[in-house]
Parts: sequence; structure tokens; C-alpha cells
Amino acid sequence: MESAFIPPKNRPGKISGFTLLEILVAVSVLALLVLFVTQLTNSTSIVVTNSSKHLDADSQARMVFDRMGYDFAKMFCNSNVDCIFSKNAQNDAMFFYSEAPAYYSEAERSAKCGLSLVGYRINTNNTFHPGNAVLERLSKGLTWDGNASANGRGGPMFLSYRAGSAPDPASTIAGNWSSTVGTAENGFSDGSDTDYTVLSADVYRMEIVFYLTDGSFSTKPVANPSATLNKLDATGPPSVTDDLGRGYAPGSRWFDSTNGAAYYCVTPTTGAAVWRRLGLRDVSAIGVGLAILDSTSRKIVSDGSRMVGALADPAPDDLLQNPPKLMAKTWLEAVTSFQTGAIPEAAARQIRIYQRLFYLPK
Repeated sequence: MESAFIPPKNRPGKISGFTLLEILVAVSVLALLVLFVTQLTNSTSIVVTNSSKHLDADSQARMVFDRMGYDFAKMFCNSNVDCIFSKNAQNDAMFFYSEAPAYYSEAERSAKCGLSLVGYRINTNNTFHPGNAVLERLSKGLTWDGNASANGRGGPMFLSYRAGSAPDPASTIAGNWSSTVGTAENGFSDGSDTDYTVLSADVYRMEIVFYLTDGSFSTKPVANPSATLNKLDATGPPSVTDDLGRGYAPGSRWFDSTNGAAYYCVTPTTGAAVWRRLGLRDVSAIGVGLAILDSTSRKIVSDGSRMVGALADPAPDDLLQNPPKLMAKTWLEAVTSFQTGAIPEAAARQIRIYQRLFYLPK
């Protein structure tokens, strides 16, 4: 009788398997692999998210600058027509006339003229963006009848003068602000109007400088010709006594820092000097700087005013450097070194800085 042969591995009592040590090693290796893959996924997600934020910021800046470029290209630069470039302690604002398209109601279209009141400002009190600073654009279509009380629009403000050199308030944008746009506060950076629209919800800082006809940059829209006596630190408009006896001559410049208005001397007759608003006659181009921070990053900033103040206004001495130190360089230095007040580093890393120079039609 022959006995059956049973291979060693199949014999009873000889069951093979992994030892406890082998299982522990395998589990440890698996855990390390899972950890590595998780970290790699998180890192990839962070990189993709940051790249997406930067691309969104680039897209918004391009859209804003394209819109500004069109408005400036269509700007009405006649020195007899008023404009406002309000230089504030932090965010600036600007309002001017342009042939850019604007808003009209159906009833107003029959009286509309070819000019619009266009403006840009940073608003911290937008109803749809509470607690956030947003960039708004005003595009108010004007009518030839000039009847602001009837339709809340009015016509373009052509500067007129009574006695002296200060224009008649009724011929200025500021003098008609409450009836044509809305309550004015903080250098026209506040106020309500249905023709304001949010141009970018992520732009929280806007600063402007002037590129003058003499090739220099300045925070004031007025040159300082050496051939004449000029006063660029006045706190009010010139008067009839700012005349030849005080050293002023035809072409002398005057800047009223209180109202942000520049003047030039027409006639320096003693006791009867004539000064007129300069407008943008001395300005070749306007430089605009923007700072963009996405809404998610803003949530970790406890004080929005510090976020704005951390990016300083350009200093006059910086603008006189060769090459001039404009907003972008100043702001990038602040963001790069994180010397930005109370802004957390995580938010500061997401701030994007942009700058462009817009040449004005002449």
C-alpha cells in the first residue's frame, strides 16, 4: 500500500504567514507613503490656489487699466472745463469729463450730450461689500439742458469767474456735487449715486501721481518754472493782490493745496492781478498705482485701515530721484519685507501691485 505524498508547505501544522514584525514594518511604510502623498497633494493645492489668485489679480488689473485707458483717451482736457484729482492721505480719487459711454434713462436720452462725468474712487461703504474696500467707477451721462435739479445730471461744468481768481462755485464739479452725484465726504471718496458701479471688488488701494510736461513726476498737477515766481504751498486760491508788486509774472504758477487746484497768472497788474485755473495744462500723463488683495486673504486682516496705510503715499523726494521711485517700487519693498504694520505675513504674500502711466490727449 502506497502512502500519499504531502508537500511540506501543505502539511498540517505548517501554515505559513507574515510575522508581527513584518506587518508592523509594512504598516509603517504604508503610513509614510500616505503621509507623503497627502503633503504632496496639499502643497500642489496651495500652489494651484496661489497661482489662481495671482492670475485673477492680473486679470482684474488688466481690466481696470484697460477701462481707465479708454476713459483717459476720450478725456476732455480743455482748461475751461473742471476736473478733480483729489490727493488724500491714503486712497486718491479722480473725476473728469470724457466722451466714454455712460448711463442714461430712457427719458434722458433725447437731451444727452457727448460728455460723461467719469470718476474712480475706493469706497469702504459699499452696501454689497460691507467691511471691504472696493474700486468703484462713476459713469454719469450728462445732458445739454444742464438742469441738475430736474434729472440729477446736469451738464459739463465750464469754469466761470466773477471778481478775483477763484471760479464761481456754480461752475465747478465740487459746487454742484450734492445735486449731480451725491453727498461728498473725504475728498469725494464717499457718497452715493446709482451710476457708481463696482469695477473691482479686490482693488483696495489706489494712488495717482502726475507726469509733468517738464519731464518730472509730482504729487501736484502743476510745474515749477524757474523763470517766474511760483507758490506751490498755498492754502487757498490767489487773489488780485498777488501781483507784480509781489514778484509774480505772466505764467507764474500757484497751487491751492486745500482744494487741490492749480492756477497760472494771466495778468499781474498791481492790485488787479488775474489768475485762472490751470487744469491739466502742465500734465502729460497720469500714473496710477493699484494694490489688489483677494477677499479670502482679507479675512485674516483685523484692521483694514492698517492694510491701506501700510502702503505709503509716494514722497515728493522719492519722485525726484533718478530714476523716480513711484508707488509700485515703494509698495513692493513694503510687501517683500513684510514691514506692513499689522498685516499678517500670509495676507501680505497675496498682495499684488500694479502700475501704469496714461498719457493724456492734447
